[in-house]
Amino acid sequence: MITSQLLAAAFRLDGRSALVTGAGSGVGAAVAEAFAAAGAAVLVTDIDAAAAGSAAAAINAAAGRADACGIDGRRSPGELSQIARRFPSAWRFHSGRPWISVGSAWRTDSPSS
Repeated sequence: MITSQLLAAAFRLDGRSALVTGAGSGVGAAVAEAFAAAGAAVLVTDIDAAAAGSAAAAINAAAGRADACGIDGRRSPGELSQIARRFPSAWRFHSGRPWISVGSAWRTDSPSS
């Protein structure tokens, strides 16, 4: 049987960075919190900058490392990496590029054809 302590020991992200889109709430926020708890420095992004800021503040209050920026995460991962590089203050605690990128943003409108 795998215990949560064993899983936590195996899933360490110390010294790694993560970019999580749609992380102002819901699944994205939970993913960002889990990565931070595992030791990653997390850039929390959301189209709602205030929600991203609140999620990052919660991670920091729990002794994690996070910063936030309000961006539209429905873009491609390559575009998101380029956008993240434009926010050097958000990456002040690591190398400047994400090691993990999770897209949790989605469209609620119909894309035009």
